[in-house]
Amino acid sequence: MSACEDFALGLTRPLRDLSLHCKTKIVAVYGEQIDHALPEVKINDMWYILDITFTTPKHQIKACDYATYLFENRRDIYQKIRNTTDYDTNRDLRIEHGFINKG
Repeated sequence: MSACEDFALGLTRPLRDLSLHCKTKIVAVYGEQIDHALPEVKINDMWYILDITFTTPKHQIKACDYATYLFENRRDIYQKIRNTTDYDTNRDLRIEHGFINKG
């Protein structure tokens, strides 16, 4: 992962660990020719992706809308993604990010 991982760590850790005490996580994105890490922060009970290095450079995206956003704006990336997991716990996040229907 490299630069994207460094950015995600550099953003999430201070928000979580310093006086801000924000809930944060890093999402690992894997797929065909994709090995990426992106930061998420919880604001007003909603998770947002802040991936200025790759997929959401202009503004944050609600995590629950991530698959839809990629499908509509970055279909080249959307078609390659096979999995999204929590970087620290390895928990599958595909449902939370809209890649798999809840039903």
